[in-house]
Amino acid sequence: MAAVALAILCATVSCKEDTIGQTPSDSTPPAKVKNVRAVSIPGGAQITYDLPDDPDMLYVKAVWTVNGVEKNNTASLNTRTLEIKGFGSTDPQEILLYSVDRSQNVSEPESVTITPDTPPVTTIFESIEVTPAFGGIRITWSNPTGEDLTITVTANDTLSAEGEMKEVDVVYTSLRDGVYSVRGLEPKKRVFGVMVRDRWDNMSPVKTIEETPLYEEKLNKQLWSREELPGDNLSARQSGSGGRWLELYDDNIGLTSYNWWYANEPKYPMLFTLDLGVNAKLSRHALWHYMMNNGNTYTYGQHLNVKRWKLYGAAEYSASTDEAYWTAEEEGTGWKADWTLLAECVTLKPSGMDNSAVTQEDADFAVQGFQFDCALDAPPVRYVRFHITETWQNSYEIIIGELTFWGQVQSNN
Repeated sequence: MAAVALAILCATVSCKEDTIGQTPSDSTPPAKVKNVRAVSIPGGAQITYDLPDDPDMLYVKAVWTVNGVEKNNTASLNTRTLEIKGFGSTDPQEILLYSVDRSQNVSEPESVTITPDTPPVTTIFESIEVTPAFGGIRITWSNPTGEDLTITVTANDTLSAEGEMKEVDVVYTSLRDGVYSVRGLEPKKRVFGVMVRDRWDNMSPVKTIEETPLYEEKLNKQLWSREELPGDNLSARQSGSGGRWLELYDDNIGLTSYNWWYANEPKYPMLFTLDLGVNAKLSRHALWHYMMNNGNTYTYGQHLNVKRWKLYGAAEYSASTDEAYWTAEEEGTGWKADWTLLAECVTLKPSGMDNSAVTQEDADFAVQGFQFDCALDAPPVRYVRFHITETWQNSYEIIIGELTFWGQVQSNN
């Protein structure tokens, strides 16, 4: 009975499928774009054109192929320009332009041939320099267009008779002036390979370099002590769990316990000083935020974690008791005229979202510690001084989960 009623209803109202989107008003395709011009850019071109005289026009679509995959880009009526990107060579490329109207009618293609400028993957590859670094190699590159890219580093396995090349690190970056250090390798001569890939799967050749990583060791924290200099931020808490000075370097990053150092004397600039107990040519240092629950609870802006600082070092220091000398902020003045700048550091979220919740990617990154290279030409030092200029909560108090230094010990004092 219900089926009969439905049939009668359909006959009465003429049942049909609803049209999604604008109902086509005609089937006449628009005319092609006119006066097409192309200006080459790295890996592509900027194409300009004139629109056809058609009041029904909606947009212009460009279609091209990169590495066997069809790509497209569209431009509304408010612009007369389309950007074409993704080519991995300077070979001429055909681009097809289509006019599309409000009824989704598509014009015949207007073909234009472009000649891309040198693609970013090539420019970046040619700029790469590799030098020995402590525990590995240091890679620098120039990426003037800020393209997303992947740098893959391989090295031969010195422990095998074949010396097989194996992947040792992968860098994902869009930095315009990039620096990255591959770590964890013994000071033995190796053959390294470096290759660049972009997001369109264009790949550079492999740059082959033979280098010997520099020897480094983790400095013995049993020799460390606090050096209280005028102007340093101090902490009153010396006992109990959490907040004590010794928890700054007890090799406990606090994933399952409240383990951190807290300088609760609020003042600016924010300073503290560490005696490493040895003269060492420092290669790098790592800093961990105050954690808990695998980095998801207190990292970044969820507590007084440090965000930006400069690290200075000295083999010995002045006996001056002038506080203005010890709190100088300008480079080349006060104590900064006598100490060597070792590194400029900032802890950033991989997600890039400074003022939002910590993502799992951010937490995983923080758990590994934020690592910073020291200047290769810096002299050996015994004392290191942190000059902190920003915390994640914009406070004048400091909280740090753990510190570690690596380098070459020159002498024991």
